[in-house]
Amino acid sequence: AAIGDTDVTGDGRWHVLGLIRTPDVALEASKTVGWPPDDFYREYGISTLLVRVDLLSGAVEELWEEPAPACVDHISVNPCDNNLILYCHEGAIPYQYGRMFIRRVGEGTARPVRDQRSGRVKVTHERWFSDGLRIAYHGMYLRESGQEHYVGIYDTTRELPLEYPLDDPTLAAWHSTPSPDGTLLAMDQQAGHTGIRLLTLADGVWHTELATSVCSDSAPLEYWQYREQDPIWTPDGRGILFRAAEQGGVSIYLVEV
Repeated sequence: AAIGDTDVTGDGRWHVLGLIRTPDVALEASKTVGWPPDDFYREYGISTLLVRVDLLSGAVEELWEEPAPACVDHISVNPCDNNLILYCHEGAIPYQYGRMFIRRVGEGTARPVRDQRSGRVKVTHERWFSDGLRIAYHGMYLRESGQEHYVGIYDTTRELPLEYPLDDPTLAAWHSTPSPDGTLLAMDQQAGHTGIRLLTLADGVWHTELATSVCSDSAPLEYWQYREQDPIWTPDGRGILFRAAEQGGVSIYLVEV
């Protein structure tokens, strides 16, 4: 199996992850596949088993299976409720866009979040705010003139998506993680730029500020390597952990903010 993005519950007890059942031949073929790879997941019958590991005892609990074809990623556990899990499909479900879901452990169905079946909006890379009521996510409008990225905040109490553009239209918002106090988002940047950026919301626009950059835009990377990616806030809100490619491998960095 391959493992996508994972999360730990707010009390530190459970590590929740998706085990993507991927044949070896599919892993090799994935190196040359574009995105999103719906046909790829269908061809190889890829499914995902969601599990959680008890970090006190080491016991593994199987939560549910997302049957083939399904690739589940970007798992985020509600910080106020260990049994409420946010995740997205990254391939091969009946509609291509609007793939975020919330599901409670023990329940047989999930409910879609920001469900868009028009084929004109894509949403993914979701993370809970610390209040457990709001979700930050990356979105992308597919205009005739090209892709237009934004960062959304989904209000679960009202089931209302609030979506705001970036002040720099050349940026592409990917993993956008709220700070513990909810006033900032930390965003990585993978399309034409490098660096971890801080986002602040004012007057309906996300204002961006470069926090740090450790990789060169022109540095050649292997297909499995990423420049600065997956920012995670420290509990005190004073630092951001992230990973980045370095000398043929991947290193973990901490930047103070």
